[in-house]
Amino acid sequence: MRIFKHRCRIVPKKVLKRLALNGSVFSLRLLWNSWRADRLADIMFSFVSAEAGWPRTPTRTGPLKIPQGLDSLPMAGRSTEVHLEKIKKIARDVYRTLGSGFFEDVYDRAMQVGLRLAKIPYEGQKVIELKYKDHYVGEGYPDLVVRCGSEKVIVELKTVGGELGASEEQQLRNYMKILGIRYGLLVNFQHPGRKQGKTRLDIREIAAE
Repeated sequence: MRIFKHRCRIVPKKVLKRLALNGSVFSLRLLWNSWRADRLADIMFSFVSAEAGWPRTPTRTGPLKIPQGLDSLPMAGRSTEVHLEKIKKIARDVYRTLGSGFFEDVYDRAMQVGLRLAKIPYEGQKVIELKYKDHYVGEGYPDLVVRCGSEKVIVELKTVGGELGASEEQQLRNYMKILGIRYGLLVNFQHPGRKQGKTRLDIREIAAE
């Protein structure tokens, strides 16, 4: 299917046909010599939005704003960013539905259900061999290895009764290094503690160093 991509949206082929038939695309091409390229793109987006029924987006006049959290993942592809947001959305829905206080494997299975329903490919509890001087010394089990477009992301789930620390982050970084994966998500479905009040969901994005 032919598509036209602008601002992370995909225009169906049938919309492009309607635009071509009514001359909108041809008319916009005539404006090329009198308008800057970015302004022309905004005009085209307005026509496409009207045809596709999307809400209109104001013309961008300032610097591009990076969604919160994505600035910690430099050079991530657009497809990777979109999938990361989907994974975080699934985690939030799991936490909102189940709440806190369950074992880690419960949240693991719930996350897998969410990924399957979202049609996001993944591997659960992938076994990786740990070696020293080419000798087997043990195994590691990253919770979820999720395919995000051309990239992969390791999602490590925790039920820590407090803030995530350096040990949890280092475990994720070790898995990323062994598997050659650049991005990771550390998700803590915070467990109630003795002196702790309200629990919360903690999601951290980790990029390879």
